[in-house]
Amino acid sequence: MDLIKQLFYTKNISKNTATLDEEESRHLTLSLRKKETEMVHFTDGKGYIYSGKIGKNNLKNKTVVLENVQIIEFKPHTKPQTGIAISPIKNVDRFEWFIEKATELGVKHIYPIVCDRTEKTNIRLDRMEKICISAMKQCLNSWQPIISAPQSFKEFLEIDHVFEQKIIAHCEETSKTDLLESLLPNKSTLVLIGPEGDFTGSEINVAIKKNFMPTSLGDFRLRTETAGVYCATIMNAFLK
Repeated sequence: MDLIKQLFYTKNISKNTATLDEEESRHLTLSLRKKETEMVHFTDGKGYIYSGKIGKNNLKNKTVVLENVQIIEFKPHTKPQTGIAISPIKNVDRFEWFIEKATELGVKHIYPIVCDRTEKTNIRLDRMEKICISAMKQCLNSWQPIISAPQSFKEFLEIDHVFEQKIIAHCEETSKTDLLESLLPNKSTLVLIGPEGDFTGSEINVAIKKNFMPTSLGDFRLRTETAGVYCATIMNAFLK
């Protein structure tokens, strides 16, 4: 297989052709100055990497059509599934930074949760997905994280999540285990991270009753987005 240096994204794949959207097409033609019949690599975010050639006489169109499309690789998940349920924060830029880094670190599921102390209760899901796609392409990953629609903490805990180990990270002075000591290396893992004011005591108790293990992220109080990236980093390094 040829060395892949640039990865595009589209879900618009039909038989042996694929169509890039306007933004991807502009990047292809204006920024990279690709020419007709040149080879392009792209993914659908579901583990597949494709190759296709730029069709003739369509570089000036708003959407570029790729021809002779073939699957050249499927990258299966090699590590246990990971998920982070995290409260949105007031600073949108910081939350988007978390989304970007979580994608780069291989988090498979991101769940925005609205807690008792959450101050920002709405996020632009389309914007978050766009950030995921951009980060996925940047690190040549072919798996797009799944971002769920925001839901209340209570509603989230009522769902029967299939993760094999479930963890709640909080700052309360109670009995907790360090994250590295909590993780089992071959188990799918879900981590709960609260808002800027942390989870309330009642939220922590409810999560524990739902079999979430109370966990410490170290000696210092971390920002919400930093805690999210820390957990993503540890899971990416430790879970095999």
